[in-house]
Amino acid sequence: MTGTDGALETITQMNPKAIHCFSLVAKPNTTRLPTASPQAFNVQLSANAETPNGDIPLGIIRDVTFIVPPNTD
Repeated sequence: MTGTDGALETITQMNPKAIHCFSLVAKPNTTRLPTASPQAFNVQLSANAETPNGDIPLGIIRDVTFIVPPNTD
């Protein structure tokens, strides 16, 4: 399934015994303007499977840090 930004984001009809791999690719920063100092933003990433009986977590929650480099001009 394609998300609103055109990226594929869903695996349908997943077999629970199979291994499914995916990569995360950060998009260029278009929101936070650079400052004189680097900026760090921490988020938590989780993957879930949606089922008729509720969501099932896939793996553990991962901590991810995004760095906005300083303005060098």
